[in-house]
Amino acid sequence: MARLNNKIIIITGGTQGIGESVARLAADRGAGGIVISGRQHEKGTSVAAEIETTGCPAVFVPTDLSQVEDCRKLVHACDEHFGRVDG
Repeated sequence: MARLNNKIIIITGGTQGIGESVARLAADRGAGGIVISGRQHEKGTSVAAEIETTGCPAVFVPTDLSQVEDCRKLVHACDEHFGRVDG
């Protein structure tokens, strides 16, 4: 994975498994902010808090991707928190 130099990234399924690993790698590679989505609130807030200890801002947004309104809410939350979405 190339450097993500201050890119704002939404990572779906970021509360566990591959999604969590991608979120941690994005933080290590210089992301300017990460929005983690998933259905498991406790795990999501925990992963976001752990990522923030690396210096990368992270936010968890509870999301059920089968619901269109939740998808809109996810993108809106990223835009509200970071001002943009890069990837």
